[in-house]
Amino acid sequence: ELLGVAEGRKLIGKEAMGDVIRYAIDATPTKRSIKAKGYNVFQALVLTLRTAEVPGTRSAATYWLTNDAYTSPKRSLTLAVIPRIEGDRPRRFETGVHFTANCIALSGEALDEYARFYAETGCNAAMIYPGAFSQRLRQMKIVRYHQPGWLVNGCMIGTGPRPDNVKFQLKDGKKMNNGVCPAVIYQREQPYFDEHLQAPLRKILVEDRETDHFLCNWEPFMFDFKGCFCDRCRADFATYAKIDPGKVAAVWPDRVVEEYRDTWIDFRGWQNAQLVKTIEQTVKALGREIGRDAHFAPEVHIKSITQLWKDSASLRQYATMAYADKIPLLNAWGPYPWQTVMRPYNYVRGYNLSTHCLTRDSVDYVRAQIPEGRRPRLLGFPHGLQGNLWTTEPESMAMDILSYFVHQWDGAIVYAFPKGYDARYWAALARANVAIAAFEEMVFSGTAQSKHKLEAVTPMPAPAPAFLNAPCGGIDVPKWRDAGLIQSTEYRSGESRLFAVANYWQRGESFFRLRIKGVPLGRKFVLREPLSGRCFADAEGNFGLTSGPLREGVLLHVGAQRFGFFVLEPVGSGHDYGVPVSSGAVAAVMEARRTAIQAAYDAEPVTSRPVDYEGELKAFKRVKAA
Repeated sequence: ELLGVAEGRKLIGKEAMGDVIRYAIDATPTKRSIKAKGYNVFQALVLTLRTAEVPGTRSAATYWLTNDAYTSPKRSLTLAVIPRIEGDRPRRFETGVHFTANCIALSGEALDEYARFYAETGCNAAMIYPGAFSQRLRQMKIVRYHQPGWLVNGCMIGTGPRPDNVKFQLKDGKKMNNGVCPAVIYQREQPYFDEHLQAPLRKILVEDRETDHFLCNWEPFMFDFKGCFCDRCRADFATYAKIDPGKVAAVWPDRVVEEYRDTWIDFRGWQNAQLVKTIEQTVKALGREIGRDAHFAPEVHIKSITQLWKDSASLRQYATMAYADKIPLLNAWGPYPWQTVMRPYNYVRGYNLSTHCLTRDSVDYVRAQIPEGRRPRLLGFPHGLQGNLWTTEPESMAMDILSYFVHQWDGAIVYAFPKGYDARYWAALARANVAIAAFEEMVFSGTAQSKHKLEAVTPMPAPAPAFLNAPCGGIDVPKWRDAGLIQSTEYRSGESRLFAVANYWQRGESFFRLRIKGVPLGRKFVLREPLSGRCFADAEGNFGLTSGPLREGVLLHVGAQRFGFFVLEPVGSGHDYGVPVSSGAVAAVMEARRTAIQAAYDAEPVTSRPVDYEGELKAFKRVKAA
């Protein structure tokens, strides 16, 4: 049953033809997105279908395009009915996706069904454009984030047209049409500030209720070392640097960067901080008008909240740490372990280990630098799809989401989604939400500790060195160069302990021994895997384990590119701990699978450096003969 098509692409005909139905859809708005060598997925034609058939049912469909007198060859596709995808909704960790316009331009029953489906995956947040879909999510109490195109990248602030007197000024006096002088914003210069920033923000947030927060891309790198060199910024620089205004005027704008390079870089970071704080104060005040706790959250490079940010002249110009303790919400993007759709699959063993490294380092750094009461909530931006060709696998996406979670980030919004993804992506998202909902209380209310050790029992390779150079990363290479593919985190809540074990090897499962220290003597504890409905017993099948066997280690398993969650707690009466699995049973399964694991290990390529395919291709200047 076709419930609807994206608005602008109207359903113009429906005809029953025997046991099939022929639909005619006006795809004219899609026309310019279709090219000889591909199509633009951000303008793809969206259809919403529903069926009462049971999962597994398959049926054929045929489609073709007509354009004036031209009719394309007919193509076939198979529609397969999938099981219902459902996940639990977390209460504390924000989880959701970054929708783009064509995916949500629906109405009526099509919109209702899509919104219901989204909520049933367990998502409790969304980055979304204003419109009917956003309003429906509002009714469902899903937190909404929005990015206006005029509230991005540090200096692209305010609606157009921008008067010349507020534009970002280059060294030669030319004005950048896409930029605004930062001082105009943090000095709240009138009438531009009220008319081009505060008023449009009020319309979205207060009048139309189209968002709960503003979450905006913050990549000001196109303004690196370019200014602004207007008179406002000259005066502010003299004040900031405590330099005589006459001395500044003598070198402004031609030689100021050369004469005062470090001070000028830090000044630009200060300006950016004042700008961010001003926007946050404005949004927060507007939110109070309608009784909402609304905020502005810039989307910054994750390296900018690690100790390595000071090594980058670019990141210093927009120093996140200069304002991170002044705003309550911060989003950090990267790394992006992506694949390029139109090229052969680029296997990097342990690609998503890069996310573990950077989420760990960034949260540690923020906590070390900012007192608890002033830290911002951290939202992650795991990779989904961008640039039309860069995508990621469903398991990879789930690993990233859970990596943010186990390191106590406050949420993760997948960028961007869904863009033609099949059911595996929605299912992986739902499974991640189930795990988050099950363990978020222990992660966020518990105390982080590390009183355990993991010992791989089956073969486990080292990650490929290329993981250290994941796109949009910035990993502390000396620190993480020897990191293993199995990583773990531990949280204690009362007498219960949670062990989250991540296997970042894409091609091989792992059997390992979990050795647990700090278990009280003379008492019995149960080690269970709640999501699998089982607990682990000794050789005789007794699931009440004492400190001795727990110190010696329990044989456990985690799948390829998967997280495993294990809980240790005192044995109590009347509890259902799941199906007991003896150590002998686990060992038997391990031996049955050892040959396949060894084969996967042996098949791994030996890599000593990142492979530069493009560079090697460019080395071929000319090919002679054959």
